[in-house]
Amino acid sequence: MASKMYILVKDSVPPGFAIVAAAHASLGGYLHFVDKERSSWMERDRDVATGRKTAAEDWADSSFRKAVCSVTGDQFEEAKTYGVAGEDYRVMTESALAHAEVAIVFRPRDDWEPFFKSLPLWGKGQILVIDGLSVPVPHTTA
Repeated sequence: MASKMYILVKDSVPPGFAIVAAAHASLGGYLHFVDKERSSWMERDRDVATGRKTAAEDWADSSFRKAVCSVTGDQFEEAKTYGVAGEDYRVMTESALAHAEVAIVFRPRDDWEPFFKSLPLWGKGQILVIDGLSVPVPHTTA
């Protein structure tokens, strides 16, 4: 099974900021999880860490799958109970929204709790306008 990264965006975040939050979460999460894993290796054995790929790098090279989901404030808080902050997930804030928490990104992995699989993908019937073209976003679950 190919691993997947989950990015949860609060449904209260305006669409423009939500897209930026998802982009920041994808890149910021990837860099964070790579750095976190490499740092733990260096603490144990510098020689073992040299030339070895992290799990996040393997994900980026093979699967690179992501699910961007829309969540309520309560679901956002519940998501924080699935792992350890900084290790299993990273919370993203938006400075233009008074540093509000807008998204949470979970490290890529193969197995996900039913909670994640039940969340609706972001977009839920919204219309995106890209270069003047209206594009309907289909609604489905992750």
